[in-house]
Amino acid sequence: MTDIRSRVSEAEWEARVNLAAFFRLAARHDLSDLALTHFAARVPDEPDRFLLNPYGLMFEEVTASSLVKTDRDGGDLLETGSPLNTVGIMLHSAVLDARPDIACTAHTHTVPGMALASLDTKLLPISQTAMMFHGRVGYHDWESHETDMDERERLARDIGLKGRALVLKNHGLLAAGPSIPSTWVLLYELERACASQLDAMGAAHAAGTRPDLPPASVCEKTATQFDEFLARPGRDDDWPAYLDRLDREDPSYRD
Repeated sequence: MTDIRSRVSEAEWEARVNLAAFFRLAARHDLSDLALTHFAARVPDEPDRFLLNPYGLMFEEVTASSLVKTDRDGGDLLETGSPLNTVGIMLHSAVLDARPDIACTAHTHTVPGMALASLDTKLLPISQTAMMFHGRVGYHDWESHETDMDERERLARDIGLKGRALVLKNHGLLAAGPSIPSTWVLLYELERACASQLDAMGAAHAAGTRPDLPPASVCEKTATQFDEFLARPGRDDDWPAYLDRLDREDPSYRD
């Protein structure tokens, strides 16, 4: 592989290291689907370009150098020769184009995410974790022609102006945040919210009852508090702890 580090800015290299760490964390928490899903991050000093994982790498194999710099047209801008997922280009560019406040997007096919996306329900505010997303989740219907680049307009419409997550019906999930570290937190909590809802719905059905929903005012207040957390300086203060863990276990993500 060419020496990517010598060909990119310091800001881009830092984003590459952080995005590679995101993949490694997702692998450790069983959020991958073999090598099939994808995460993206905007290049800090080139806002119309983003980093995306190439075909052929498991999440635990992704490194800073292996990420491909691309654009909405799917170009390999550093001419690495690495193949890219067409659906990934379409999906991530749709959100990044429409939302300049978003720096990172992460798409998963986990069992809880796919299960919730396959039910005739929405993400319910039945836990503090789920309330983070109250009024901030979009829903996008499955489109069989998912390589149609025109779908970008519909994806942008469905995540909306303040969405921090998208449920891709009969498909999976997407989290979108203002930084790579915050998107990791959003994805982790979104997955837990889906899993806990499925557990609660199953238990409620077995008991002949239904999940207990808090008042809408409480849900909105909780979501607003999380908005404020995402906007404040120091929101990513926990990120070094995650990197320290990765460095102890396997620092090759930095390569």
